[in-house]
Amino acid sequence: MTDSWDENGEVDLATGELKTAASKGPALQGDAIRDALASVDLTDYVGAAVKRAVAAAVNNAVVTALEAALDEDTLAGLKEQAEAAVHAELHPEPVSVEEDVPEEPPKPMYPTVEAWVTDWLSPGFRRSTAALNSTHRWCNDWWKHGEAVSRLDALWRAWEHLRLDPATGLSVWYRDHCSHHMAVLMDAEGPFANCKEGHRPEIAPLPVSPAPAGLFTPH
Repeated sequence: MTDSWDENGEVDLATGELKTAASKGPALQGDAIRDALASVDLTDYVGAAVKRAVAAAVNNAVVTALEAALDEDTLAGLKEQAEAAVHAELHPEPVSVEEDVPEEPPKPMYPTVEAWVTDWLSPGFRRSTAALNSTHRWCNDWWKHGEAVSRLDALWRAWEHLRLDPATGLSVWYRDHCSHHMAVLMDAEGPFANCKEGHRPEIAPLPVSPAPAGLFTPH
């Protein structure tokens, strides 16, 4: 005989030999049912019944233990945790975005262009300017020449920046900055052209005439 089970593990009495026995007349039903049950292997049925019984017992034990553990203090703590979780869900903390703080630029080695010219450029960049026929010009009062102040200030700032490059910084400074500006400053026709024997007044400014009205539009 073939035994069949429903979803709860119960025996389907409407199948197999039991169905056949139930369909016989009243006089034969009792004997037929007893014969059918005698041939049934109850191992699976008993196992299923034991599982249901154990599950019910465990469930009752858990319920009993839980009821004993849930005193007023425990329930109050669980309530506080639940309220906190609900509040956090409804009111999330704003995500803080860390702003990149720019690094402070390094402080210059020399506080002013004058200090740099006196302590670094003068002893480090030497040219003969004593002879009256020298091709180089220099003025001790270089700070009285506007172009000299502008060019030397540019040289100083470029030097402060490029000195931080330990590999090619100074090489780039000499090639791209020092050689160019010092050649212009010390040229016989440069801003120190009249300073052959000490400082002399600056060369007259380049002559300019006012442009026609409306030629240039202010920004």
